[in-house]
Amino acid sequence: MQTMIRTSITFPADLYEALRLQAFSQRTSVSQLIREKVFTKAKKRIKQAKAGQGIEALLELSKLTKGSDLEFDRKKFYDDLIKHKMSFGF
Repeated sequence: MQTMIRTSITFPADLYEALRLQAFSQRTSVSQLIREKVFTKAKKRIKQAKAGQGIEALLELSKLTKGSDLEFDRKKFYDDLIKHKMSFGF
């Protein structure tokens, strides 16, 4: 059995309602629906990266893998986030 981690995600009300309705029609939970959608998207990115269509996607996914030698640098993360937001005029 895979270890699950609980987290919180904030959605706009209309998006959440659409997810809730879709989950209801599929007779599943919103959580399971979101997990399936994220998993499907990750698999697609891995396939694209393996096909040479998006090496950036593979590098991003590798950062999330367990035992990775890439360290998370909080300062760099927030500096990059601020630069990204500033570049869009936020």
